[in-house]
Amino acid sequence: MIPDLIPGALRHNFDSNRALHERIVLLTVETETVPFVAAEARMDVRHIDRRFHQVILRYGYMQEPDIPKTFEKLAGAGLSLEPGKTWFFLGKESIIPTRRRRGMALWRERLFAFLTRNAWSAVSAFCLPPERSVEIRGYIEL
Repeated sequence: MIPDLIPGALRHNFDSNRALHERIVLLTVETETVPFVAAEARMDVRHIDRRFHQVILRYGYMQEPDIPKTFEKLAGAGLSLEPGKTWFFLGKESIIPTRRRRGMALWRERLFAFLTRNAWSAVSAFCLPPERSVEIRGYIEL
């Protein structure tokens, strides 16, 4: 497995539970600088091995990603997922303002942390089912 593909959420989940799921899809959602990306250019699927798969989805900045709906089309790319049994593990970073590091002014760090906390959730932004979505939080000191 290529180490730069391993997301923090997967690493933290494995460190905590010492288990891997039967099939793992490493999903990246990219927003392009064009308003719309055609459906035929939206998806890249790479099979790393029998357990790990990498999927890159591209959307235009005017499009609203619906990940479960797009996942229905993965069967054509050799990767079928059962919608009612697919879980989504997302990494979420919490920003912690601190005086220990030199950089931004502390008031700017606090403002950035506030805005980050109040940003729209990836679960909502990508139309993920909340009952099958897990956010694994990490902390970053500024």
